Amino acid sequence: MLHLHNTDPFVRAQVQDEQAQGPFPCLATSTDAATATAADALGLYLSEIGATPLLSPEEEHLLALRVQAGDEVAREQFLTANLRLVVHVAQRYQRDERDLPDLIQDGNLGLLRALESFDPAYGTKFSTYAYWWISQAIRRGREQTARLVRLPSYLDGRLGRIARARARLFEQHGCEPSTEQIAAALGLSVAEVEQAQAADRQMLSLDRPVSAHEEATLGDFIADGSLPPADEALCHEEAVQAQRHEIASLLACLTERERAVIMLRFGLDERETGGTRSMAEVGRVLGISRERVRQLQHRAMSKIRAHAQQSVPGARPPTQPRRTNVHPNTAEQKGTHQCMTFPHGK
Repeated sequence: MLHLHNTDPFVRAQVQDEQAQGPFPCLATSTDAATATAADALGLYLSEIGATPLLSPEEEHLLALRVQAGDEVAREQFLTANLRLVVHVAQRYQRDERDLPDLIQDGNLGLLRALESFDPAYGTKFSTYAYWWISQAIRRGREQTARLVRLPSYLDGRLGRIARARARLFEQHGCEPSTEQIAAALGLSVAEVEQAQAADRQMLSLDRPVSAHEEATLGDFIADGSLPPADEALCHEEAVQAQRHEIASLLACLTERERAVIMLRFGLDERETGGTRSMAEVGRVLGISRERVRQLQHRAMSKIRAHAQQSVPGARPPTQPRRTNVHPNTAEQKGTHQCMTFPHGK
């Protein structure tokens, strides 16, 4: 059995309402019924705290002294008498009827912190002192729960000032104010107002249904920017196929061994995933030496260049510099060799 005499009146109202619904309140799936239940709990809470009389300055001072001495009964009486102050402050931050219970709960936390640090010796009225603590707790709670992406405190406060300035200027001029007018009314720069407005964005889930009667989600109607358009993808595929056909026609003029060297050397074999290979690696795959791979590659590239020039009408064949192999037995080298040798008699 849950004891309710020392709990918060709002929590007590919710518990009493759940007990009245029976042991299975979660079976109530109607939105209207849930809204009516929340409204009834809020109404019961407001009527209960409204029945508690306010404290006079003398009673407030005496109860505050007893709270400082550790009297729990005086503490509960002091808090109950000031719950109406929390409701009054929470209504200033209310944007929706459904937000008021959450605001009241956050404000009650601020009321507790205010009572913990309140000193009646200062001669300040508790409502004046607690007003700032309640407002701060409500703002902090709204900042942490109102958005999926939490904004800094100063930016959330600036958004509230911008909203109030916009409403005030709209009433004065009868039209939506510009960014320059809002900045001038608040004493801010246009960049600061634009920065705050850019941060005030509503987050939507991509899995959110478009309507209650359709299974389509919002993400189904958003284009994927990482994928190319259909016409570009088709043109790219056609270009790839044309390039493959051209490479196949060039390799057709080679022998089987030359074709294998070129395909392994430059990674043209689609079945191979290793990419290009060095001459030594190609030699190990084909079981030949590195020098033989170089010779086959050189001969194959010469054939490919000649075939490519023949396929272009009117093109002149490439002129390649001929390599001159100077043998050491030529006349000049022979003379040099003879000058460097000694007679057999020496």
